[in-house]
Formats: sequence, structure tokens, C-alpha cells
Amino acid sequence: MIYNIFNGGSGRIDPICHVIGSESPDVAVLFDATHHEKAMTIARNLNMAVFPAQSLRHPDCAIALLSKWEIIEAANLAAVEPFDKQAILQATICGPDCLVMIGAVQSVAEGGFKVPTALAEAAAGNATQAATRPAVSILLLGGRPTTAPTQDMLPQEKARGTAIAPAVPPSWVARAGAETVARLEASGWMDAQTAGGNTAAPIPNYPTNQPAYRNDYIFIKNRSDLRIKNFRVVQNPLARFASDHFPICADIVL
Repeated sequence: MIYNIFNGGSGRIDPICHVIGSESPDVAVLFDATHHEKAMTIARNLNMAVFPAQSLRHPDCAIALLSKWEIIEAANLAAVEPFDKQAILQATICGPDCLVMIGAVQSVAEGGFKVPTALAEAAAGNATQAATRPAVSILLLGGRPTTAPTQDMLPQEKARGTAIAPAVPPSWVARAGAETVARLEASGWMDAQTAGGNTAAPIPNYPTNQPAYRNDYIFIKNRSDLRIKNFRVVQNPLARFASDHFPICADIVL
């Protein structure tokens, strides 16, 4: 699961836990997890292990990895990439039948996603070729929405100087998403939405009051024995109030 919990989940811990608990994911990555103690509370309430990673240069970009399984090792790569404004996390999780290699990046939306080569390789399991257990490789990307450029704003937005979600995503959102998908697919990654049978237009998950943007992505390293059983945007009633993003989930079958 990917879930952007908006502003660290302040004032909404219980509904956020309910939304996550309703799906009972084995692994969940929270974006905008800017308050460490709140991420710890969410993990504790769900009885999951947790590892946080925050950008040093853009504190509003922050990730918390939650797992029902043991987190064997994890690293906040933003700590060793101090000039990168993204939040970057890398982890290895011990699943019941395999290792799960996790890479996660939260980026400022208009900047697109810049996935470090080292992260993509590690998430793909290249760094653990000596492991005796099979590995599943998952890459999770989330964009942090910001005010759209003036040329992409609706007339009513320009008049009042604020940004609301237009019926059609701004051009830079569509372009950044398409470029990201194409680049990763060319490197052997599968977009979980497409692999899960949703081959039509991208499924928007932001904002919850009028979904118009696809801001979050789950990619799986392409393998012949890997299958995406289901991909979905979680839109239960409480999710509309718990955050400004709907979570997205993918069921992965070996």
C-alpha cells in the first residue's frame, strides 16, 4: 500500500489507522509522514514495524515504511544524498517465502521523479544476488502536490490566487508521470496498475474531494513468475476524510 497521509496525519491518526487496517497490507509506505512520533503511533496501533526517512533539504518530503514482517535492514538515502530534495528510502524485508526489496521515493510533484540508479539496482535485488531466498522487488513513488504553475491554473484559481484540482490534470503532472512510467518500464519494471489489469487511463487518487491526479505509483521488477492479482484505489467513505489522497494497493502473487 501507498498512502499519502498529508501533513504527517495530524489530528487524523485514528481514521488513517482505520483506512490502512481495512486493507490489512503486509507492507505500507506512508508519504508526507513528516511527524515521526505520529508515524510511530500509526505503526504501533497497527502492530507493524516502522522505519522513517526524511529529506534533509525538503522536510515536507518524508516517508515511513510500515511492515508486518521483519525489516532486516533499511537506510535513509537522503542522509547520504544531502543535495537531493527528495525523500529516499531503501529497505530489505523478510517475508514468509521470500525477501522483499523496497525502494521508495517522495518527490516534489512538478520536479518529477529522479530515482537514483543505486536505489533502483538495490530495490531490484542486484545487491543481494548471494541471497539463498528468492526476492520480490518493489519500487514505490509518490509525488508531493504543490501549487500548480500559473499557466496550468483555472481562471477562478488565478482570480483568488489559490489552486484547486482542475478537471484535467495540469500538463506538468501528466508529463512527469508518463516520463516516469516509460523510463522505468524501459528498465524492466512493471507499472502495477497496468499489470493489475487496469490498462485504460490512469486511475486518479488525488484529491479525495475530486480525484483528478495520479500522484502515486507502485512498480514491480518484471519477472516471469510474478503476477499482480489486483490493483485498486481505496475509496471507502472514511478515506475521503482521513487524508487528501486515496491510498493505492497492489496484491502481488509469486
